[in-house]
Amino acid sequence: MSLSAIATAVSGMNAAARRLEVSASNVANARTTGTVPDANGATTAYRPQDVRQQAVAGGGVTTTVTTRPNGVGLAYDPTSPDADARGMVGAPEVDYAGEAITQLTAKLDYEAALKVVKVADEMMKSTLDLTA
Repeated sequence: MSLSAIATAVSGMNAAARRLEVSASNVANARTTGTVPDANGATTAYRPQDVRQQAVAGGGVTTTVTTRPNGVGLAYDPTSPDADARGMVGAPEVDYAGEAITQLTAKLDYEAALKVVKVADEMMKSTLDLTA
């Protein structure tokens, strides 16, 4: 293993952290309602996000955070200041079970990448000890 293995593992750790961060934001804002989406889909409600991961030539991954195109539905809340005449508001469509799975897999991916970093470090240390 070399420094490139560590760099690849660190990019995986960063991607896992980003997935956890975005998923936590989705859960934290799941009840942040807003105006009913207009004909163009514009609303003041929180729009759930997703993380897209893409492999990088030479190893590692990059991430991009995207907003779900159809992530807002309708909910009945006539007491909200954002409610329309029917008492409807725009509400984020967050799947709590799906977010829990995303968070768990992000945690496991982070731990696996961390293990790669530790093993690579031990291997480089052993190599240096042999040459000393």
